[in-house]
Amino acid sequence: MTRLGTESVPIKLVVQLELAMPVSRTQLEEGLVATVMQAAKWSPRDLDQQRILTVRVTDDQEVRMLNRAFRGMDETTDVLSFGETANGSEEDLVVPDGVPGVLGDLILSLPYIERAAARSGSRVADEFMLCFVHGLLHLLGFDHGTRQGEKCMFQLQDRIVREVGFNPRKTWNPEQDGADA
Repeated sequence: MTRLGTESVPIKLVVQLELAMPVSRTQLEEGLVATVMQAAKWSPRDLDQQRILTVRVTDDQEVRMLNRAFRGMDETTDVLSFGETANGSEEDLVVPDGVPGVLGDLILSLPYIERAAARSGSRVADEFMLCFVHGLLHLLGFDHGTRQGEKCMFQLQDRIVREVGFNPRKTWNPEQDGADA
């Protein structure tokens, strides 16, 4: 369980590695999940029971296959977020009392993240954490499908990764704020 202030965040992290993570499991568990939840204005009281967050670090081929199968996009990407729903509907999955529910799955392509880090001049660990935060924010209900949603989500993810000691590329440029005017 992760700590959020003085409260325990009822999230259990399950890590599946096809490729080695450029950050430690402790860095994900201690601080990052709690920081994301706090920044997203979620508290432990928002979760009625323990939730499982699965993080899978894999390659471009697996991410491309999943992206094609579930999103209809025949391309690789840095991170995919899959939240748990009942029968594909928008309703939350119903889980019996005492059994941990599922927050969702994050699937990260390490080769994609390595290429993005090289292009931006960032460390791979910094880019990985940015992608992890991005995916987790999606699981907490954030989206960047609109200009306002993009601004909110990207500013938040930039702030969070820096709060926990990483320095990836910025995903939101304040000069973009006036671009719609």
